[in-house]
Amino acid sequence: MKHAARSLLSPLLSAGLLYLVMIGFNVLAAAVVPWLLELGESAPRLAALGWLGLFCSPIAFVAIVYRAAHGVMDHLDAGDTGRPGPGMASLWAGLFAWFAMFFASLASTFLFLAIFPPPVDERSFAALAHVVLDVRLELGVHVALWVGVAALLYHVEKRARGS
Repeated sequence: MKHAARSLLSPLLSAGLLYLVMIGFNVLAAAVVPWLLELGESAPRLAALGWLGLFCSPIAFVAIVYRAAHGVMDHLDAGDTGRPGPGMASLWAGLFAWFAMFFASLASTFLFLAIFPPPVDERSFAALAHVVLDVRLELGVHVALWVGVAALLYHVEKRARGS
């Protein structure tokens, strides 16, 4: 029982940290999106590249943090293990984090809508927006669903890689 709880701790911590990265991404997106919309009117190709950069920015951020963290750990580690540097592993960590962020966001939103469905008599987008934007108790439920889905992804990835 103690081993099972310990094996779930790493995916939960990874998912929790990834949620913080996603909050940072949302802050960045909130700052950049109005500028990109304005840029889209005068320079649509440049705006498209900006959208692509914004969309892919979590990959680079997580890869840089992963590489820096492993560089510090390798520097502090007295023995040389002979394994290759964290370059490709950093890129994989960034790609997986990107996948986990967006998959967890979509999956937790659908789970959230299954738990708190919009009113039946109002089938418009306004009713859906009202349900999604009504953040009393629902915010905590959405965070729990998001972290749960992301932790499940990290657990599956960890088991698939045999670590």
